[in-house]
Amino acid sequence: MATKRKPFKYRPYSQQELINAHIRYEARKNAEPPLVVRLFRNRHYVGLFICGFAVFLACSGFIYINVQFSNQQTQLQSLNIELQEVKSRINATETIIATQINLDYVRQRASEELGMTEPSPHQIIYLTLPEESYTIYGK
Repeated sequence: MATKRKPFKYRPYSQQELINAHIRYEARKNAEPPLVVRLFRNRHYVGLFICGFAVFLACSGFIYINVQFSNQQTQLQSLNIELQEVKSRINATETIIATQINLDYVRQRASEELGMTEPSPHQIIYLTLPEESYTIYGK
């Protein structure tokens, strides 16, 4: 069986109790809430701030990577230009060497500028190299 509840007794508030309750209500209403309550009350602003900061970091990272990529491309282009210049100097030097290497020119320069003479027959030595030497492989 269910027990009977005691009936609620209504007690009217006195005028002074109502005034005190109203003063307490106004004091609580005008008091600044604690920080945690303020943060939770404005939590959508906190979420927006975090999202905005994340977007800022992502954009900053993207810009940084683009700048690094552009710098690398600039360095690569300058290295390619330098490589082309070196290749052209090598080709020019090879051309000069190829035009100057003929036996008559070498003999003339050796005899006139360096004072060299042709060897006598007893100064000439002939060598026979084995089948596989340092210049011939896999015969």
